[in-house]
Amino acid sequence: MSVDAVTTQLQARFQTSNHPSKPVSQVWVLVSGKELPFAVLYVRNQVVVGVEHEILERESESANDIFDALFMVSSKLMNEHKNSCHIETGTGYLPDAHLSKAYLNLTCGPYRVVLLKNEFKSTDGKLIDGFIAREELGDTD
Repeated sequence: MSVDAVTTQLQARFQTSNHPSKPVSQVWVLVSGKELPFAVLYVRNQVVVGVEHEILERESESANDIFDALFMVSSKLMNEHKNSCHIETGTGYLPDAHLSKAYLNLTCGPYRVVLLKNEFKSTDGKLIDGFIAREELGDTD
């Protein structure tokens, strides 16, 4: 679908913000008054080639939130792709930000479910965890 057609439909309910880049640009979809997108469209040659969507439209606050989000999106996977699923995990550290990262990717055919964990120390030395759960479809690189 063309990015113009999708953006026009989305603008009826949401704010959109273009972030051009080569070869893949992004269109952020935001709820009014928010700074960060809850969805991102990936665009190549004016055609949407991928979509990334936050599963929870709020910050995850408990293990139950994460489980519920993963259960909900995993239950939506089409039957023909359930047998082709594989899991990838990884970790990383961003020294400049003092940020540890860990991820779990569940890939089933063209669908991906991603769970990210960011961990850092606050200015008072307290360890803080933040979780992001999202679903992806298509080319989101």
